[in-house]
Amino acid sequence: MIYYMIMGQYSQEKENECFFYLSRSTYLNHLVTNRAIDFILFDNITLRDIYEYGPTINPYEKSKMSNHVGINGLVFLSDGNILVPRRKRSATISKNKITSSIATKLNPSKDGKKEVDANHLFYQNIIDSLSARLKMKLEDLNTENVDVNFLGFGQSLYEAGKPQFYYS
Repeated sequence: MIYYMIMGQYSQEKENECFFYLSRSTYLNHLVTNRAIDFILFDNITLRDIYEYGPTINPYEKSKMSNHVGINGLVFLSDGNILVPRRKRSATISKNKITSSIATKLNPSKDGKKEVDANHLFYQNIIDSLSARLKMKLEDLNTENVDVNFLGFGQSLYEAGKPQFYYS
């Protein structure tokens, strides 16, 4: 399963506190909305023309898109270098292009919890994704030396307002 932002998406109660409201959906929903946003349906009309026609993208609460939660992170090594992988020619997006060190989705928690807690959103999902990206077992990563910094969140114009969380 993949987590998606839903209506009423987030709220900020206090200056340093933000709540994200998530639900589950399928990758198919994401494909037929966000990924197919520029597919010509008929008479040169696209989904973007119908649902995202304004000069700006819709806020989450008005979006008709599936709104898959994307995760992007830049990995800086202890020697000051940064990991910048090149995507394969067969990648679904950014074929043969340089991308962020970690480019993935918000995965469900491995402990089976239905709610995504702060530890999972701001640390564990990134560590798990780093392990997958480096093709290393999690126990082989020296995770006590890994600092995860949340940089913020925004919407991807390319994928019709898909929410993205950014980390270093």
